[in-house]
Amino acid sequence: MTENIYTTTFQAMGSQIGVWLAHEDAFFAADCLRRVHVLFDEYEACMTRFDPASELSQLNEAEGWTAVSDLLWDVITVAVDLSAATHTLFTPTLLNAIEAAGYTHTFDPAQPFHPRTHTPIINTKIALDPAQKAICLPAGMRLDLGGIGKGYTAEQAVSMLNLLGASACLIDAGGDLRAGGAPPTSPGWAVGIARPSANREAADDELTRLWLADGAMATSGVDYRRWEIDGVLAHHIIDPRTAAPAATDLLTVTVLADDLCTAEAWSTAALVAGSQAGYAMLCAADLAAVLITQQNEIIPTPAAIARLPHLSSI
Repeated sequence: MTENIYTTTFQAMGSQIGVWLAHEDAFFAADCLRRVHVLFDEYEACMTRFDPASELSQLNEAEGWTAVSDLLWDVITVAVDLSAATHTLFTPTLLNAIEAAGYTHTFDPAQPFHPRTHTPIINTKIALDPAQKAICLPAGMRLDLGGIGKGYTAEQAVSMLNLLGASACLIDAGGDLRAGGAPPTSPGWAVGIARPSANREAADDELTRLWLADGAMATSGVDYRRWEIDGVLAHHIIDPRTAAPAATDLLTVTVLADDLCTAEAWSTAALVAGSQAGYAMLCAADLAAVLITQQNEIIPTPAAIARLPHLSSI
């Protein structure tokens, strides 16, 4: 039998989610696509900061030690580990600062942004008890799992599809990609690195295209999720050192990695660090990445040029 490509799209985690998989059985493929949708809905219900009843919101309001689900424990510990790896330029501890910048509702440029006054509590360690899977947040600290939550969910979706026998798959979580195995007769899934755009999810201007298989690609940027408050431009990428939207000379950073959580964290950290320090960090970590400055200068890392040689001449 010939394998076909089956696909679905849906809204979850404040983004459009796309799923593609290659399989010979249409009924099996439809069931797999449904399962991915259910998984995203279940994980969003746990991790969203916009629902006071979510497990994350309950943890953010708790005092002292709180036992959490396996899901929330796994996501938070992954985020904590990546925060350490990126010298805390990526951190999940930014919710107070994000809301202070005006990002208080699911992103919609048509809705007004109203800052909430919070005391930023960022670079204080989260206490973790692995034996009990319990977490104690410092007084006043609140977590936002945003991009790392989407990345983790996409990782789990690919793992689930592998177990079901649909390993040739691709998850697009709002422009951040996690590929499973390649579809038949192709070396991977054809994906593009987009040029900066005020509407990235609708953008069709690509810097380059590549084959993605058994890996991930994430883009962090200040080109799309941004807004004005009293005439001052703000965005959702917070610099933990200032607790304010990052004053970066970069528009976007795209990182290729083995898993989407790693790509998410490093793209954010490099964006916050700026072109010189961010480039140095990504080179030290031997990550393939493409940085685009506010002046539209394209800066690929050596690992990116090795994978995409034509980038050196763009």
